[in-house]
Amino acid sequence: MCPRALVLGSVRHNLNRKEFRTAFLTCRTHRIDLNVLWTYDEELFFENVGLFVQQIHDVEYIDLFLSSLKEPLSLEKAPAVVDGKPSRHIIAADDRPGEGKKVSAVCDAILAELLANCSSTHTQSILTAHLSKIPPDIPSALRVIAELKGCITMTPLMTDSKSPLLPRAIEHICFLADVNKLYDEALGLYRLDITLLIAQKSQKDPREYLPFLRSLNEMETNMSRFTIDDYLKRYSSALMHLSKCSPTKSFDDVLAYVKKHKLFKDGMKLYNNNREQYDVLSNCKITNARRC
Repeated sequence: MCPRALVLGSVRHNLNRKEFRTAFLTCRTHRIDLNVLWTYDEELFFENVGLFVQQIHDVEYIDLFLSSLKEPLSLEKAPAVVDGKPSRHIIAADDRPGEGKKVSAVCDAILAELLANCSSTHTQSILTAHLSKIPPDIPSALRVIAELKGCITMTPLMTDSKSPLLPRAIEHICFLADVNKLYDEALGLYRLDITLLIAQKSQKDPREYLPFLRSLNEMETNMSRFTIDDYLKRYSSALMHLSKCSPTKSFDDVLAYVKKHKLFKDGMKLYNNNREQYDVLSNCKITNARRC
């Protein structure tokens, strides 16, 4: 038998001696919340993150620790007594909007260590660290995926890959994060190849995403990016790409888009060096303001 109090005492003893792996294995064996490894003494943990990663080392163990992270319980805002009786209601910081700074700080500290010393062997843990933040840092995780692909620019739509890590990495991030958000974020990075791989791991109907992605792949770069930004409702960015689509699109198309989404300031900035078109946009802005 292993009384919980004695087990926790052993964990504290190991942490004080910086025996992080022993403390981790004890917590794992006895199903103790792994957050104790850093909340017990935050200063000790952050000063020895390198040693922590070095001792834990195994990708599966680091992933388990990162995916278990949560904000420490906040006792300050929880009432100690309710109606004369002790309150059992404790407010968890990760349940309150805007919290998650400590979890993100832990992820950043481990990320820095992994990128400095284990970037080639711990890609999965790097992805887990990005997606374990509150909120998850999906764009950074997708950039790691893009590096596995060996290219950071928009590439032709294809499903094959020279990197054996890529399919596993895609499957891993789809397990950790909302697939629909991953799909939109990959689109927002203009990475059609990664978007396709994510869609294939989701429950999406191929009849929904394949024609759309194929049509994007066949478009001229600026037109494709305009279509993506418009789809994602990033109207300012869409307007910028639309203005570069000439001669495919004329100024009349730009003007119509500006009026539709009321992007007069953005349009005037884009055409600041073209007096005639700038004046047209300025007059439209004044007319719209009078109507309002």
